Amino acid sequence: MAVPEKVCAVSDIADGAMKVFTVGGKEILVANVGGIFHAVQAKCPHMKANLVKGKIENGVLICPMHGARFDLTTGKLMKDVSWLISKLTFHGAKDIESFAVTVDGNDLKVTV
Repeated sequence: MAVPEKVCAVSDIADGAMKVFTVGGKEILVANVGGIFHAVQAKCPHMKANLVKGKIENGVLICPMHGARFDLTTGKLMKDVSWLISKLTFHGAKDIESFAVTVDGNDLKVTV
């Protein structure tokens, strides 16, 4: 059974900000959206773009490379850019992995 791992203090990620941490050998992006924290894989599955360089709009993470949009709560692909992805990578767009986030006092923890 996976155990939540502390990644930082709650105050270390301002509202609207994102940071990347290594948890369980995986690069995890943690985002603060209105005081609610979300954790997803840090690399876009299409061309491995660093998602922390993207932006957040209304709880949606936007890839800085192709504009693919991912729901930060579920990791689901919100905007299909398959036509572009297929040309660049020879495979279609897909979801990103999401992870459980817990707040324990002032500690922010992620379960991988």
